[in-house]
Amino acid sequence: MAAIKPEDQIDTITIAGMGGTLITQILDAGVDRLRHEERLILQPNVGEDNVRQWLQNHDYGIIAERILAEDGHIYEIIVADPVDTPTTFNPTQLKFGPFLLQEKSPVLQDKWRKEQARLDDVIATMQHAQQAPQAKIDAFIAQRNQIQEVILNEG
Repeated sequence: MAAIKPEDQIDTITIAGMGGTLITQILDAGVDRLRHEERLILQPNVGEDNVRQWLQNHDYGIIAERILAEDGHIYEIIVADPVDTPTTFNPTQLKFGPFLLQEKSPVLQDKWRKEQARLDDVIATMQHAQQAPQAKIDAFIAQRNQIQEVILNEG
């Protein structure tokens, strides 16, 4: 974003193929170059909730979200426009995506099933530790249960 100048009249900025934390760092570093007129098309590989939180904090409203699978990878795409009235998402919307939650596509369910299985493995490993960190185990169990309830409707 350092290359953007106000006279460029940029109307769309795309940042893709990296983690959500890095995307938000890039946006933060270039926030003074935004005229608050640009559409943002963001594709985080992980940390989508960080991107949604950044958008909320900087008065961008999510207008569309897509999730797709290609070549064994799952991609989320978030499109946001500047808004005059800030949008507030609840923690569930930040984590899973407000539009993606409405659709609950098979790809979204597959993504979160895999995350749930990963959490199951982590929980099992931690439970077998000599000194099991119960607070961490409980936090992972809560995450797992949220996925099961919100995405898989098995609560």
